[in-house]
Amino acid sequence: MPTRRGLEIVRLIPNINIEGQAGYAKLLGHNFDSVQECYDLFMPIKVADRLDIAQKAANEKFDGEQAETIQFGGENFQIWCGGATGGIKWVIENDDFQLFFNSPITKYGEVKKWGVGVRYKSAGLWEYGIIFLKQRVMAVLFQEGFSLLNGDNEINDNVEFIKSWQRVNRVDYAFDFYSEKFSFEMKNQRLVENLILPSGVKYMTVGTSTTTETLTAGMNRKGAQIQIYDKGKEITEASGKIWMFKVWEKNGFIKPEDGKAKNVWRLEIRFGKGFIQDRGALCFEEFNGKLQNKLCEAIFKRRLAVPDGRKHREDWDLHPIFAEAYRATDMAGKYAPIGRQQTQKAEELYLMLGKQIKGIGRSMDVLKNGEYHDESAKTNLIKLSGEISSDKKHKNKEEKAQERYKLISEAK
Repeated sequence: MPTRRGLEIVRLIPNINIEGQAGYAKLLGHNFDSVQECYDLFMPIKVADRLDIAQKAANEKFDGEQAETIQFGGENFQIWCGGATGGIKWVIENDDFQLFFNSPITKYGEVKKWGVGVRYKSAGLWEYGIIFLKQRVMAVLFQEGFSLLNGDNEINDNVEFIKSWQRVNRVDYAFDFYSEKFSFEMKNQRLVENLILPSGVKYMTVGTSTTTETLTAGMNRKGAQIQIYDKGKEITEASGKIWMFKVWEKNGFIKPEDGKAKNVWRLEIRFGKGFIQDRGALCFEEFNGKLQNKLCEAIFKRRLAVPDGRKHREDWDLHPIFAEAYRATDMAGKYAPIGRQQTQKAEELYLMLGKQIKGIGRSMDVLKNGEYHDESAKTNLIKLSGEISSDKKHKNKEEKAQERYKLISEAK
């Protein structure tokens, strides 16, 4: 089986059984889940001035608490009230990607190199694919007048040219599986005993007293990390990314009536800047050209195994989940996008806020009367609702709420 993948892949595969187990897991989808790059581009001074004005306006309008919508490069973005770590002065984002900008001129009066960054978000990558998103980002920047610092404005797709002004800093690739058997194994909580890791690589688990929910191998963010976690639970309790159901449905997943995806697990491989550069890749295109190699290296060097009684753990069979991911590397990076998606997060948040109001109303009446009285509670809530619009800062607070929830229904 390994020989059909080429000599370079074969060298990455240890001499173990990699066949897995038929029927153990069903692959629901795989794709890039996050990509970060930086560019050696010069920002026009007039653009820096405009971002500065917009950021100050957002601060004055929302007291430094809320981003505000601006037009940039022909698209709508929200500009943060502040910058970010690493000397980043301005951050703008929409539902598909974030852009980071340093000041174009350093404090020593020199032109700032590598002062533009981008993070492609999960939703944009699954909705449109990495190639389309990169084209959009380039269109936004060049429409605003950004230019190459190396003086060559004849843009082309040659990898040697691209890596002269683009660098990839982080790549996350995800495999989603449906597996009742793996859910049972995570409840057993003994999987960490079957981890095979390079010397010095640490692992971490997160879960309850009865179930392991997340298993992470590799804690160095600049290196390679593999994480397995309950994706269905994460969607329900944290991210609200129910648009992932559309991805999975293409591969036979049936949306549950209660909206909770049980037995869906994500194996996510995260490549940090150090790992990427140590393997001779500078730009994303260079890394993507040997994506299968990189995935295979991570899968086999930070892997789960199946105990079989042999003395040396390194000889144990490859775990079925890892075997399924390995088989899927043949098609890595060739994901078919699903198009723009909406979430139900706004509706879910609306219902959650309603529950909070009911709980607060009950608590207020008990605090006032020692026990709950329906009529008294209604009177309190009516009185409070009447005070909303009479608040002197009502309009400003309303605008804050409008900005805060502007993108909440868009997949992110």
